[in-house]
Amino acid sequence: MSGPTKGLLSVEPLFDIPDCSPSFIWSHDSRYLAVPQWKYWFRRRERLLIIDTHQKAVFASRSVFRLLILDSFRDGIIVGTDSPLRKPRRITLVADEEVKKFKRIEGGGAYR
Repeated sequence: MSGPTKGLLSVEPLFDIPDCSPSFIWSHDSRYLAVPQWKYWFRRRERLLIIDTHQKAVFASRSVFRLLILDSFRDGIIVGTDSPLRKPRRITLVADEEVKKFKRIEGGGAYR
Protein backbone atom coordinates (compact mmCIF):
# COMPACT_ATOMS: atom_id res chain seq x y z
CA MET A 1 0.00 0.00 0.00
CA SER A 2 2.33 2.71 -1.17
CA GLY A 3 -0.22 5.21 -2.47
CA PRO A 4 0.08 8.79 -1.27
CA THR A 5 -1.95 9.97 1.68
CA LYS A 6 -3.83 13.12 0.82
CA GLY A 7 -6.94 15.02 1.74
CA LEU A 8 -8.72 18.35 1.85
CA LEU A 9 -7.06 20.93 4.08
CA SER A 10 -9.65 23.35 5.42
CA VAL A 11 -8.45 26.47 7.23
CA GLU A 12 -11.73 28.03 8.30
CA PRO A 13 -12.96 30.45 7.12
CA LEU A 14 -10.18 31.18 4.61
CA PHE A 15 -9.20 28.18 2.52
CA ASP A 16 -10.16 24.73 1.25
CA ILE A 17 -7.12 23.23 -0.43
CA PRO A 18 -7.38 19.78 -2.09
CA ASP A 19 -4.76 16.99 -2.31
CA CYS A 20 -2.71 18.06 0.73
CA SER A 21 -0.34 15.80 2.59
CA PRO A 22 -0.92 15.22 6.32
CA SER A 23 2.66 16.44 6.88
CA PHE A 24 1.78 20.08 7.48
CA ILE A 25 3.33 22.36 10.07
CA TRP A 26 2.53 25.76 11.57
CA SER A 27 5.15 28.45 12.12
CA HIS A 28 5.91 29.16 15.78
CA ASP A 29 3.86 32.41 15.63
CA SER A 30 0.94 30.72 13.75
CA ARG A 31 1.12 33.22 10.91
CA TYR A 32 2.23 30.67 8.30
CA LEU A 33 1.19 27.13 7.53
CA ALA A 34 3.49 25.01 5.37
CA VAL A 35 1.88 22.02 3.65
CA PRO A 36 2.92 19.73 0.78
CA GLN A 37 0.32 19.34 -1.97
CA TRP A 38 0.23 16.51 -4.52
CA LYS A 39 0.20 17.51 -8.20
CA TYR A 40 -0.22 15.13 -11.13
CA TRP A 41 1.09 16.71 -14.31
CA PHE A 42 3.65 14.48 -16.00
CA ARG A 43 4.34 12.43 -12.90
CA ARG A 44 3.32 12.43 -9.29
CA ARG A 45 5.19 15.16 -7.41
CA GLU A 46 4.55 17.44 -4.50
CA ARG A 47 4.86 21.16 -4.27
CA LEU A 48 5.15 23.14 -1.06
CA LEU A 49 2.39 25.58 -0.18
CA ILE A 50 2.97 28.36 2.30
CA ILE A 51 -0.25 29.85 3.59
CA ASP A 52 0.01 33.36 5.02
CA THR A 53 -2.97 33.86 7.34
CA HIS A 54 -2.27 37.60 7.72
CA GLN A 55 -2.30 38.28 3.96
CA LYS A 56 -4.95 35.59 3.44
CA ALA A 57 -2.84 34.24 0.59
CA VAL A 58 -1.47 30.90 -0.64
CA PHE A 59 1.98 30.70 -2.24
CA ALA A 60 3.10 27.58 -4.16
CA SER A 61 6.51 26.25 -5.15
CA ARG A 62 7.09 24.33 -8.34
CA SER A 63 6.33 20.60 -8.08
CA VAL A 64 9.82 19.36 -7.33
CA PHE A 65 9.44 17.12 -4.28
CA ARG A 66 8.98 13.34 -4.37
CA LEU A 67 7.56 12.96 -0.85
CA LEU A 68 8.06 15.83 1.54
CA ILE A 69 8.05 15.29 5.31
CA LEU A 70 8.20 18.54 7.28
CA ASP A 71 10.02 18.49 10.62
CA SER A 72 9.98 22.06 11.94
CA PHE A 73 9.02 25.64 11.14
CA ARG A 74 10.79 27.89 13.61
CA ASP A 75 12.05 31.46 13.28
CA GLY A 76 10.93 31.53 9.65
CA ILE A 77 12.92 28.43 8.65
CA ILE A 78 11.22 25.30 7.31
CA VAL A 79 13.17 22.07 7.76
CA GLY A 80 12.20 18.72 6.29
CA THR A 81 13.20 15.69 4.27
CA ASP A 82 12.32 14.92 0.67
CA SER A 83 11.89 11.21 -0.06
CA PRO A 84 12.87 9.92 3.41
CA LEU A 85 13.01 6.22 2.44
CA ARG A 86 14.67 6.41 -0.97
CA LYS A 87 17.58 8.78 -1.59
CA PRO A 88 16.63 11.17 1.25
CA ARG A 89 17.48 14.84 0.81
CA ARG A 90 17.34 17.32 3.71
CA ILE A 91 15.78 20.65 2.85
CA THR A 92 16.02 23.98 4.65
CA LEU A 93 13.93 26.86 3.33
CA VAL A 94 13.67 30.44 4.62
CA ALA A 95 9.95 31.17 4.39
CA ASP A 96 10.20 34.91 3.68
CA GLU A 97 12.65 34.32 0.81
CA GLU A 98 10.68 31.38 -0.62
CA VAL A 99 7.38 33.26 -0.64
CA LYS A 100 9.00 35.86 -2.93
CA LYS A 101 9.94 33.07 -5.39
CA PHE A 102 6.70 31.08 -5.12
CA LYS A 103 3.65 31.67 -7.26
CA ARG A 104 0.64 33.22 -5.55
CA ILE A 105 -2.36 30.98 -6.20
CA GLU A 106 -5.43 32.85 -7.34
CA GLY A 107 -8.80 31.10 -7.43
CA GLY A 108 -8.90 27.79 -9.26
CA GLY A 109 -10.55 26.04 -6.34
CA ALA A 110 -7.41 26.37 -4.24
CA TYR A 111 -9.17 28.54 -1.70
CA ARG A 112 -12.48 30.20 -1.03
